[in-house]
This record gives sequence, structure tokens and C-alpha cells, in this order.
Amino acid sequence: RLAEQEQLFIAEQAKFRQASIELARILNIEQGTHIKPDINDLKVKELVDIDKPITEILSIALEKRPDIKKRELEYKAQKDYIGAAFSGFLPRANFFGQYGGTGRVFFHRTKITEVVPDAIRLDDSGNPIVSMVNRSQVDLNNITDVSNVIRGAGKPSLVSLDDSIMANRVLGVTLDWSIGDGLGIPTFAKIKQAKNQADIAKTNYLKLKQDIERDVRSGFLQIQSAQKLLDVAERRVNVATEALHLAKVRLENGVGINTELLIAHEQYAGALSSRVDAIIGYNNAQAEFLYNIGLITPEVIVSSNVNKLNDIGE
Repeated sequence: RLAEQEQLFIAEQAKFRQASIELARILNIEQGTHIKPDINDLKVKELVDIDKPITEILSIALEKRPDIKKRELEYKAQKDYIGAAFSGFLPRANFFGQYGGTGRVFFHRTKITEVVPDAIRLDDSGNPIVSMVNRSQVDLNNITDVSNVIRGAGKPSLVSLDDSIMANRVLGVTLDWSIGDGLGIPTFAKIKQAKNQADIAKTNYLKLKQDIERDVRSGFLQIQSAQKLLDVAERRVNVATEALHLAKVRLENGVGINTELLIAHEQYAGALSSRVDAIIGYNNAQAEFLYNIGLITPEVIVSSNVNKLNDIGE
């Protein structure tokens, strides 16, 4: 009997070490680190209010789960693609405009060029020829006489030119309707493809909603079951504690024997182990349920206050 219990103890030690290695891997720390939980952390955490109606919990799950939001957006995007595919049957419109320098005058001005001869030479006929131009100006006030301006070696001469700006405005639109492009077959195929893709996206969206509802209902049932198992484990510990106490009293009074005390100890240890398993199962069921409804966060997990979940759900 002792050898059998020793074998079980060695097997449990190996499981404990394996769990420690896996936890170190998840936490991305040195796997040689021996992680051992504090006994004070082994307690019941009330993370989920199972008194809430299941319909309300389902609404929270459909609102908080990120995967259902992704599928919903994909479905809406595929529906928009249908409208985009129909655009192949619509005409194309091109707008154009032009603003030019011909037409009605809308701004008057005079450009005057002043020619100042810096050097004058005579041609073969004896006529003076200006050999250099050194200044030009644009006069917006219609200045036409600056004959009193004397520069260089000779008298300036002025050349006046009307440089008014004229307007020419053109605005138009052209329509191009290629309704005969492949007799519309390529466009029709694109529309059909977009509709099929939208139907697939809708099917995936509805299937995910069903999966979420199944997960939520199953998780809710597991929490209720784990809670009842925890209650039974607590009663079992109480009974085993009382049996161990009676075995000690009987042995002390000479009525019982050591075998009875050993059996009582074994039953008490089994009851404690059962309660530990029930606590872990209950806490894990709640954590899994929080994941199913999209409310799994470190703040909720480390808290034992069920009001935190209620606040997040609202």
C-alpha cells in the first residue's frame, strides 16, 4: 500500500514540474525557473455572476467578441463589392473646363516701351539707328507721354502697345457608356462573384454567431456543474474531518485501532485533494467562460470581485 502511494506521489511530482515548465514557456521566462503557486492563491474566485439571464450574457458576448466584429465587417465589405461591380453597367462622365486669353476684355492695361539710345550711328542713307535698348516699363495708368525723359546720348522714343487681358471660359462634360463591352458578360460575372462572396461571408458570420452561442451556453453549464462539484467537495471535506476526529478519539480511548486512523487520514487527504481539484475546476470554468464572452483580461482574472465583471459587461 505504501509503495503504491509512493508511486502516485512520484507521478504527481512529475506532473507538477511539467506544468511549471509549460507555465514558464507561456510567460516567456527561463524554463529552468521552478514556479510554485502560493497556497493562499488557491481559493475560490467569483468572477462570473451566474444569476444573470443567459440572454443578457449572449448579448455581451456578441458585442465584445472581436472575431464576431471581424466577420461582420467582412460581410459588410462584401456587400459593398456588389455595388462596386454594378458600376460596370454605368456610364463614365468626364468634366472639363478652360480659361483662356481670348474673348471679352476684362482687364485693361497699356504696355509702354521706352527706347533710350545709348549710341546712335548712321546708316548708308544718313538715317540714325538706335544701337541699344536699356529700359522697358509696364504702365497700368495708360501713360503715353514721357518725352521729357532724357537718357544716354539721344532723345528717348516711346512705343505703346495695348496689353489688355481677355477672358475665354469653357465648361463641359462628356459621357462614355460602354454598354457593349463584351455584351456585359464580364461585368455580370463580377456581380455574380461579388454576390457569392457576400453569401459566403454571411454564412461564416451566422455560423460564428451559432458557435459563440454554443460556447457561451456550454461554458455557463460548466460553471454551474463546477459549482455543484465544489459544494460536494466541501461537504466531503467536512465529513472526512469529522471521521478523522472520531478515529483519533476512539484510538485515544482504546476503542479504535491504528488501521481505522490510517483509513481516516487517507479519506481526509482524498477529500482535500478533491476540494483542490474542484476549486481549480471552478476557477478554470469561469476563466474559459470569460474567454467565450470576450471579457478575458488580467484585471478580471486576478480579481475575486464579481462586480468587476458586471461593470465591464455594462
